Amino acid sequence: MTNQHHPVVNFAGDKVALGLLCLDLIPTHHQWHTTSGALRTLKASLKPVSLDKFAGWYEHWTGRTDDAWFTVYEHGTQQPMGITALGGIDYRHRTAEVQMTIGERTIRGKGYGTETTQLLPTLLLRHSACTV
Repeated sequence: MTNQHHPVVNFAGDKVALGLLCLDLIPTHHQWHTTSGALRTLKASLKPVSLDKFAGWYEHWTGRTDDAWFTVYEHGTQQPMGITALGGIDYRHRTAEVQMTIGERTIRGKGYGTETTQLLPTLLLRHSACTV
């Protein structure tokens, strides 16, 4: 997948980097979330949604103060490959829910999701005194 996007990386591991969700990646995220391979792992409707409706989802979720959403990039190439979030962050009870989708089918099964899952608690602990 070719993309001229230049990510703002917030946190990186050996294989992946986590960066901001960006408006210019909405079509890429939409494509990931409307393929059957990604839909089977999401708590979402099995029917595809329009790009406009997906953009509305983006606005809703990125505007929430109790969620932290990131694009998952391949660290070496900085190509976007998925999306992840800490959802329902509860600072009082020090908890959050982890969500993740590796959208690029060609790179699934190579440990990127595992490393992303391992990075999120570290990121949260460094910035908020939560436990995941």
